[in-house]
Amino acid sequence: MKLHEISLIADAGNTISVKSCGRGSTIVFLHGFPLDHRMWLSQLIELSDRFYCMAIEVRGFGESSLDGEYQLQDLADDVEQVRRQLSPDRSVHLVGLSMGGYVAFEYWRKYRQNLATLTLANTKPEADSQDAKVQRLQMAERVKREGVWPALQSMVSRLMAPEAVESSVGQRVAEMVQSANPSAVAAAQTAMASRQDFCQQLPLIRTPCLVMAGGHDVITPADATEQWAAKLPNHKLRIIPSAGHLSPMESPEQFTASLVEFLISHTP
Repeated sequence: MKLHEISLIADAGNTISVKSCGRGSTIVFLHGFPLDHRMWLSQLIELSDRFYCMAIEVRGFGESSLDGEYQLQDLADDVEQVRRQLSPDRSVHLVGLSMGGYVAFEYWRKYRQNLATLTLANTKPEADSQDAKVQRLQMAERVKREGVWPALQSMVSRLMAPEAVESSVGQRVAEMVQSANPSAVAAAQTAMASRQDFCQQLPLIRTPCLVMAGGHDVITPADATEQWAAKLPNHKLRIIPSAGHLSPMESPEQFTASLVEFLISHTP
Protein backbone atom coordinates (compact mmCIF):
# COMPACT_ATOMS: atom_id res chain seq x y z
CA MET A 1 0.00 0.00 0.00
CA LYS A 2 1.30 3.43 -0.96
CA LEU A 3 0.04 6.20 1.33
CA HIS A 4 -0.29 9.51 -0.48
CA GLU A 5 0.26 12.65 1.57
CA ILE A 6 -1.95 15.53 0.48
CA SER A 7 -2.06 19.08 1.82
CA LEU A 8 -5.14 21.20 1.05
CA ILE A 9 -5.89 24.83 1.78
CA ALA A 10 -9.35 25.24 3.27
CA ASP A 11 -11.64 28.21 2.63
CA ALA A 12 -10.86 29.35 6.18
CA GLY A 13 -7.15 29.50 5.30
CA ASN A 14 -5.96 26.56 7.38
CA THR A 15 -3.97 23.69 5.88
CA ILE A 16 -5.64 20.26 6.02
CA SER A 17 -3.40 17.18 5.99
CA VAL A 18 -4.91 14.11 4.32
CA LYS A 19 -3.40 10.65 3.97
CA SER A 20 -5.03 8.69 1.15
CA CYS A 21 -4.78 5.34 -0.60
CA GLY A 22 -6.76 2.87 -2.70
CA ARG A 23 -9.60 3.25 -5.15
CA GLY A 24 -13.35 2.75 -5.19
CA SER A 25 -16.08 4.18 -2.99
CA THR A 26 -14.77 6.85 -0.63
CA ILE A 27 -14.21 6.34 3.10
CA VAL A 28 -13.20 9.33 5.24
CA PHE A 29 -11.61 8.54 8.62
CA LEU A 30 -11.63 11.05 11.50
CA HIS A 31 -9.25 10.32 14.36
CA GLY A 32 -9.78 10.63 18.08
CA PHE A 33 -8.20 12.99 20.61
CA PRO A 34 -5.24 13.53 20.95
CA LEU A 35 -4.10 11.27 18.09
CA ASP A 36 -3.55 11.56 14.32
CA HIS A 37 -3.97 9.55 11.12
CA ARG A 38 -1.70 6.78 12.41
CA MET A 39 -4.50 5.34 14.53
CA TRP A 40 -6.18 4.23 11.25
CA LEU A 41 -3.18 2.54 9.62
CA SER A 42 -4.57 -1.00 9.96
CA GLN A 43 -7.82 0.04 8.30
CA LEU A 44 -6.03 1.94 5.52
CA ILE A 45 -3.94 -1.13 4.73
CA GLU A 46 -6.82 -3.59 4.79
CA LEU A 47 -9.38 -1.49 2.93
CA SER A 48 -7.28 0.12 0.21
CA ASP A 49 -7.85 -2.77 -2.20
CA ARG A 50 -11.58 -2.04 -2.42
CA PHE A 51 -12.12 1.54 -1.20
CA TYR A 52 -10.61 4.98 -1.69
CA CYS A 53 -9.54 5.76 1.89
CA MET A 54 -8.79 9.21 3.29
CA ALA A 55 -7.61 9.90 6.84
CA ILE A 56 -7.98 13.58 7.72
CA GLU A 57 -5.89 15.12 10.47
CA VAL A 58 -7.72 17.60 12.71
CA ARG A 59 -6.44 21.15 12.90
CA GLY A 60 -3.06 21.24 14.67
CA PHE A 61 -2.64 17.44 14.76
CA GLY A 62 -0.28 15.56 12.47
CA GLU A 63 0.60 17.91 9.66
CA SER A 64 -2.56 20.03 9.67
CA SER A 65 -2.13 23.66 10.64
CA LEU A 66 -3.72 25.43 13.58
CA ASP A 67 -4.72 29.05 13.06
CA GLY A 68 -6.35 29.84 16.38
CA GLU A 69 -9.36 28.40 18.18
CA TYR A 70 -12.24 26.77 16.32
CA GLN A 71 -15.56 25.01 16.86
CA LEU A 72 -16.35 21.45 15.87
CA GLN A 73 -18.59 22.68 13.08
CA ASP A 74 -15.46 24.24 11.55
CA LEU A 75 -13.90 20.77 11.42
CA ALA A 76 -17.01 19.53 9.60
CA ASP A 77 -16.37 22.31 7.07
CA ASP A 78 -12.81 20.98 6.68
CA VAL A 79 -14.18 17.50 5.94
CA GLU A 80 -16.50 18.92 3.30
CA GLN A 81 -13.61 20.86 1.79
CA VAL A 82 -11.67 17.60 1.45
CA ARG A 83 -14.65 15.84 -0.11
CA ARG A 84 -15.16 18.60 -2.66
CA GLN A 85 -11.53 18.60 -3.70
CA LEU A 86 -10.67 14.90 -3.57
CA SER A 87 -14.00 13.11 -4.04
CA PRO A 88 -16.26 15.54 -5.92
CA ASP A 89 -19.73 14.48 -7.03
CA ARG A 90 -19.54 11.45 -4.76
CA SER A 91 -21.08 10.71 -1.37
CA VAL A 92 -18.75 9.43 1.33
CA HIS A 93 -18.70 6.80 4.04
CA LEU A 94 -17.72 8.82 7.12
CA VAL A 95 -16.01 7.02 10.02
CA GLY A 96 -15.35 8.96 13.23
CA LEU A 97 -13.93 7.79 16.54
CA SER A 98 -14.45 9.67 19.80
CA MET A 99 -13.74 13.34 18.94
CA GLY A 100 -13.95 12.27 15.29
CA GLY A 101 -17.47 11.05 16.08
CA TYR A 102 -18.38 14.49 17.43
CA VAL A 103 -17.20 15.96 14.13
CA ALA A 104 -19.18 13.32 12.24
CA PHE A 105 -22.38 14.42 14.00
CA GLU A 106 -21.63 17.99 12.94
CA TYR A 107 -20.99 16.86 9.38
CA TRP A 108 -24.37 15.11 9.33
CA ARG A 109 -26.01 18.31 10.61
CA LYS A 110 -24.49 20.48 7.87
CA TYR A 111 -23.85 18.13 4.95
CA ARG A 112 -26.01 15.05 5.38
CA GLN A 113 -26.85 15.05 1.65
CA ASN A 114 -23.23 14.03 0.99
CA LEU A 115 -23.25 11.01 3.30
CA ALA A 116 -23.57 7.42 2.10
CA THR A 117 -23.13 5.99 5.60
CA LEU A 118 -22.05 7.12 9.04
CA THR A 119 -19.88 5.03 11.39
CA LEU A 120 -19.78 6.29 14.98
CA ALA A 121 -17.10 4.49 16.97
CA ASN A 122 -16.44 4.87 20.69
CA THR A 123 -18.26 8.17 20.83
CA LYS A 124 -21.47 9.72 22.17
CA PRO A 125 -24.08 12.26 21.08
CA GLU A 126 -24.47 14.21 24.32
CA ALA A 127 -22.66 17.43 25.13
CA ASP A 128 -20.39 17.70 28.16
CA SER A 129 -21.81 18.24 31.60
CA GLN A 130 -20.75 21.42 33.35
CA ASP A 131 -18.17 19.49 35.39
CA ALA A 132 -16.76 17.86 32.25
CA LYS A 133 -16.49 21.26 30.56
CA VAL A 134 -14.54 22.61 33.52
CA GLN A 135 -12.20 19.61 33.45
CA ARG A 136 -11.53 20.08 29.73
CA LEU A 137 -10.73 23.76 30.13
CA GLN A 138 -8.48 23.00 33.10
CA MET A 139 -6.61 20.42 31.02
CA ALA A 140 -6.24 22.93 28.21
CA GLU A 141 -4.58 25.37 30.59
CA ARG A 142 -2.39 22.67 32.12
CA VAL A 143 -1.14 21.58 28.70
CA LYS A 144 -0.13 25.16 27.94
CA ARG A 145 1.80 25.35 31.23
CA GLU A 146 3.36 21.90 31.49
CA GLY A 147 3.32 20.35 28.01
CA VAL A 148 1.33 17.49 26.54
CA TRP A 149 2.81 14.41 28.18
CA PRO A 150 2.76 15.61 31.81
CA ALA A 151 -0.86 16.69 31.36
CA LEU A 152 -2.13 13.66 29.43
CA GLN A 153 0.01 10.72 30.55
CA SER A 154 -2.53 9.58 33.13
CA MET A 155 -5.26 9.68 30.47
CA VAL A 156 -3.50 7.23 28.15
CA SER A 157 -4.26 4.18 30.28
CA ARG A 158 -7.98 5.05 30.17
CA LEU A 159 -7.97 4.92 26.37
CA MET A 160 -7.33 1.18 26.17
CA ALA A 161 -8.25 -2.12 27.75
CA PRO A 162 -5.75 -3.00 30.53
CA GLU A 163 -3.86 -5.62 28.51
CA ALA A 164 -3.29 -3.17 25.64
CA VAL A 165 -1.61 -0.45 27.71
CA GLU A 166 1.77 -2.23 27.91
CA SER A 167 1.55 -3.71 24.42
CA SER A 168 2.84 -2.37 21.11
CA VAL A 169 -0.55 -0.68 20.71
CA GLY A 170 0.01 1.23 23.93
CA GLN A 171 3.46 2.26 22.73
CA ARG A 172 2.05 3.60 19.46
CA VAL A 173 -0.63 5.53 21.30
CA ALA A 174 1.96 7.03 23.65
CA GLU A 175 4.08 8.08 20.67
CA MET A 176 1.15 9.87 19.08
CA VAL A 177 0.24 11.63 22.32
CA GLN A 178 3.83 12.71 22.95
CA SER A 179 4.11 14.13 19.44
CA ALA A 180 0.94 16.21 19.74
CA ASN A 181 1.16 19.98 19.60
CA PRO A 182 0.24 21.55 22.98
CA SER A 183 -1.70 24.34 21.27
CA ALA A 184 -3.65 21.78 19.23
CA VAL A 185 -4.51 19.79 22.36
CA ALA A 186 -5.72 22.93 24.14
CA ALA A 187 -7.78 24.07 21.14
CA ALA A 188 -9.39 20.63 20.76
CA GLN A 189 -10.35 20.49 24.42
CA THR A 190 -11.88 23.96 24.21
CA ALA A 191 -13.84 23.01 21.09
CA MET A 192 -15.14 19.77 22.61
CA ALA A 193 -16.19 21.58 25.78
CA SER A 194 -18.59 23.77 23.76
CA ARG A 195 -19.90 21.11 21.40
CA GLN A 196 -23.56 20.75 20.52
CA ASP A 197 -25.81 18.08 22.04
CA PHE A 198 -27.27 15.70 19.43
CA CYS A 199 -29.39 13.49 21.68
CA GLN A 200 -32.69 15.00 20.53
CA GLN A 201 -31.67 14.72 16.88
CA LEU A 202 -30.84 11.00 16.90
CA PRO A 203 -34.31 9.96 15.61
CA LEU A 204 -33.78 12.34 12.66
CA ILE A 205 -30.54 10.70 11.49
CA ARG A 206 -31.82 8.51 8.66
CA THR A 207 -28.37 7.95 7.18
CA PRO A 208 -27.41 4.26 7.61
CA CYS A 209 -25.31 4.14 10.77
CA LEU A 210 -22.86 1.65 12.20
CA VAL A 211 -22.29 2.22 15.92
CA MET A 212 -19.20 0.59 17.44
CA ALA A 213 -18.24 0.24 21.10
CA GLY A 214 -15.60 -1.54 23.16
CA GLY A 215 -16.43 -3.88 25.99
CA HIS A 216 -13.69 -2.31 28.14
CA ASP A 217 -14.36 1.30 27.16
CA VAL A 218 -14.59 3.41 30.34
CA ILE A 219 -14.99 6.70 28.44
CA THR A 220 -17.97 5.77 26.24
CA PRO A 221 -19.22 2.52 27.82
CA ALA A 222 -20.91 -0.14 25.71
CA ASP A 223 -24.15 -0.15 27.72
CA ALA A 224 -24.58 3.62 27.35
CA THR A 225 -23.76 3.34 23.65
CA GLU A 226 -26.42 0.68 23.18
CA GLN A 227 -29.02 2.97 24.78
CA TRP A 228 -28.42 5.98 22.53
CA ALA A 229 -27.85 3.89 19.39
CA ALA A 230 -31.34 2.41 19.82
CA LYS A 231 -32.77 5.86 19.02
CA LEU A 232 -31.24 5.83 15.54
CA PRO A 233 -33.86 4.72 12.98
CA ASN A 234 -31.41 2.92 10.67
CA HIS A 235 -28.47 1.49 12.56
CA LYS A 236 -26.39 -1.58 13.36
CA LEU A 237 -24.60 -1.96 16.68
CA ARG A 238 -21.32 -3.84 17.12
CA ILE A 239 -19.69 -4.37 20.51
CA ILE A 240 -16.05 -5.48 20.44
CA PRO A 241 -15.65 -7.27 23.80
CA SER A 242 -11.84 -7.12 24.04
CA ALA A 243 -11.42 -3.44 23.14
CA GLY A 244 -11.34 -0.24 25.12
CA HIS A 245 -11.82 3.26 23.70
CA LEU A 246 -9.49 2.73 20.72
CA SER A 247 -11.18 -0.28 19.15
CA PRO A 248 -9.66 0.15 15.62
CA MET A 249 -6.16 -0.15 17.13
CA GLU A 250 -6.84 -2.66 19.91
CA SER A 251 -8.95 -5.10 17.88
CA PRO A 252 -8.25 -4.13 14.26
CA GLU A 253 -9.43 -7.38 12.70
CA GLN A 254 -12.81 -7.33 14.41
CA PHE A 255 -13.28 -3.61 13.84
CA THR A 256 -12.36 -3.78 10.15
CA ALA A 257 -14.46 -6.88 9.51
CA SER A 258 -17.53 -5.21 11.01
CA LEU A 259 -16.88 -2.04 9.04
CA VAL A 260 -16.40 -3.91 5.74
CA GLU A 261 -19.58 -5.94 6.23
CA PHE A 262 -21.53 -2.74 6.88
CA LEU A 263 -20.02 -0.75 4.02
CA ILE A 264 -20.48 -3.51 1.43
CA SER A 265 -24.15 -3.75 2.35
CA HIS A 266 -24.49 -0.03 1.56
CA THR A 267 -22.24 0.23 -1.50
CA PRO A 268 -23.86 0.03 -4.94
